[in-house]
Amino acid sequence: MLKSILKLSFTMIFLLLITGCIEPGSAVLEPKDFRIIEAKSKKALSYDEFVERILHFDLILLGEEHDSRLQHLAQEKLIVSLSQTTQIAVAFEMIASNLQTTIDTVQKNRDMIAPSEIRSKILWDKKWKWNDYEPVVRAAFYNAKIFGANLSQNEIATIFTGAEPIIGYVSTTQTVRNRIKEAIKMSHDLKSDDNIEPFVQAQQYKDRRMADILQHSLLPTILIAGNFHVDKTMGVPLHLIDFQSKKSVVAVGFLSIENETVFDEKNFDYFWIFSK
Repeated sequence: MLKSILKLSFTMIFLLLITGCIEPGSAVLEPKDFRIIEAKSKKALSYDEFVERILHFDLILLGEEHDSRLQHLAQEKLIVSLSQTTQIAVAFEMIASNLQTTIDTVQKNRDMIAPSEIRSKILWDKKWKWNDYEPVVRAAFYNAKIFGANLSQNEIATIFTGAEPIIGYVSTTQTVRNRIKEAIKMSHDLKSDDNIEPFVQAQQYKDRRMADILQHSLLPTILIAGNFHVDKTMGVPLHLIDFQSKKSVVAVGFLSIENETVFDEKNFDYFWIFSK
């Protein structure tokens, strides 16, 4: 009898571990770590109020600063919260769309895959620090359908050797391209416009691919991407407009406190401001 009880206990613990209910050694997001602001009214919201407001959107675009552990913990928290109310998908800038078949195959057997195996199973790109992204990828892996939403390295290389300009209406104006150019210069600390056009072109092709994945998703979908990709004045939202998408969209900027004043309501609908 004792052996049976112990065997059952170990089985239950394993299942809890792989579904993310127990997170050995992981950090925890505390209320003191962030505050949530509605951009239009400048009103502060509680976490539960925020979830209630975004719950019914078809597409929830979560911008981020890629190296923020707290922001990834917040993404993890949101994925778990939203997945408890409905079936969702999570699209990642960090995963190329040409890996979708691999990801679909792996997720079919996810109940048999331990958290330590996810990185290798989904062929995670090593340029994105796994220690930073592991919480949010794990949450998506066990609680949602994962979409790769970015270009492959071969596609990016083709753009840099001279791809045709992307065609659009609101997404490809010179004003938008200039905004992207300035964003690239700021994020990469560039002082001049020399040789920057291929980077602008690549950024627009990435945004178009992410928008395409979101437009064709049959589930409510969260996008995890850099803030400039999610920005309503230059990123994915404009490409969705060019697609004449009927889906409801909300854009959320995740910012560390020192970058709090860089954006305003024209960029995002909500802000999460983090202590670091």
